[in-house]
Amino acid sequence: MLQKPKIVKLRALRSPRKFGVAGRSCREVLRKGCLRFQLPERGSRLCLYEDGTELTEDYFPSIPDDTELVLLTSGQAWQGCE
Repeated sequence: MLQKPKIVKLRALRSPRKFGVAGRSCREVLRKGCLRFQLPERGSRLCLYEDGTELTEDYFPSIPDDTELVLLTSGQAWQGCE
């Protein structure tokens, strides 16, 4: 049985824009985000906007809908919105 897609808010580190993205996995959201922001998928990752926690496939199902995420490319860091 497929799990219901999770809807999240996604922003890139240096972008003022935010987009709603739906996906059934962390990888799917990452792929869609990279396409939307025209960023390379290789070396990219997702973090929670709130505190910078890096998202994993295991952690992804526990985040609520409308969670705000930051898409980071290789070499970028995010410490949270403080």
